Amino acid sequence: MTRNPEGIEIAEGSSPRELFPGYYSLSNEQRTQAFREGLVSLDANALLDLYRFTPKAREEFLGVLRAMRPRLFLTHQAALEFHRNRPGVVDDRLDAASKENVEISKSLSQVAARISGFAKRYQIAESQRDRLIERVNELAATIEEVLRDASAYDLSRDEVRAGKDTVVQIVDELFSKRVGPPLSDVEQKAASEEAARRKRERIPPGYMDEKGGDPHRQAGDYILWRQLLNEAKAHGRPVLLISNEEKDDWVYKHKGEIRGPRPELVLEMMQESGVFLYLLNVPGMLVNARTYLGTSVSDSTLIEAESLPEQLAVHIRFTKLASDILKRLPPISQEALLSALNHLQMQLRGETDRQLTQMIQDLGVQEGELRQIPYRVSLINGAWADVAVTVISTEDANREVEILVKKIHLPRGSARGKNRALGAQADDS
Repeated sequence: MTRNPEGIEIAEGSSPRELFPGYYSLSNEQRTQAFREGLVSLDANALLDLYRFTPKAREEFLGVLRAMRPRLFLTHQAALEFHRNRPGVVDDRLDAASKENVEISKSLSQVAARISGFAKRYQIAESQRDRLIERVNELAATIEEVLRDASAYDLSRDEVRAGKDTVVQIVDELFSKRVGPPLSDVEQKAASEEAARRKRERIPPGYMDEKGGDPHRQAGDYILWRQLLNEAKAHGRPVLLISNEEKDDWVYKHKGEIRGPRPELVLEMMQESGVFLYLLNVPGMLVNARTYLGTSVSDSTLIEAESLPEQLAVHIRFTKLASDILKRLPPISQEALLSALNHLQMQLRGETDRQLTQMIQDLGVQEGELRQIPYRVSLINGAWADVAVTVISTEDANREVEILVKKIHLPRGSARGKNRALGAQADDS
């Protein structure tokens, strides 16, 4: 046997970067390529930021998208979720501004009350007390006026619900001929089965999607991913995916900080489509667009994008019996329940940690007790569902929320009996 004095060769050997690309940062050359040559796709939540932004920030966001328009692509799943969730996002935008204004006004009114109490305690003259309170009230009125003007929204609920608002019209034009097709029936069945397998084995993406209920919605994240893989393979271009996703089945975190996409996703994209994946949230896209595209994005827009409230991770779960009964309801009742749950999910995602804590305290729930908030979701034809919203503390001290459909009540005289409550058993899966 002859030995090679210079070393050994490994048959079909690979480098660590080739085998584990998701654990390596992209080079500046790859980032440039992704922005200037890559297939650019947005998920629904990123695209919905167009409704969350002020008009100036929205126009600069659109300016970046227009600069990449020849390479824009929207998966059918992302387009579906965008249209499904538009009204809820607009409601959240309007309600959040109103809620913040009320809280600030309440705080200002408390200042006047504190001054009055202080004056009594330390014998401040009534005239001096009145002057102080008058100044506080004048300042409060000025602040409220400024806040009211600043939070004014240029879109109306009615226009959004009718599909006549400017944002949806711009999106329709921007993505004309750029939305991918839905999966075929055969592909849809295969995707649902694969999503269920990944959920069981905790393989990203999608294993943190809702449990029970509509199988298509359970598989939503994986369907989006499958459609993106197919398109990337067809074009052979690197993928720039814009997503505000923060769930662990999409992003890799270290000590609570997002470091990039899950390495499994990077590897799967490389193996299936032969291209690399670059994942950015909307603020990341905007700041990098200045570098790689030369587009104009103001500092104020970057600050606004970064200051959008972080959304809570809100998961929907059905008990086993509730899921079984849901499948037997008429399609219109199924859609009514799922739409109501989706609206509740969007509403809870908009709650800040402080607001969630206040909600728990208002219920009289003490620290360490089961933090469960009851809801009742009314359906058509007299049916309703009992829903429990549970606040969960995660290992990294963050909070997540679970929406559990506990019972589905059918109306008196239904095929399942008179006003029976079904689905009360917990789902241990």
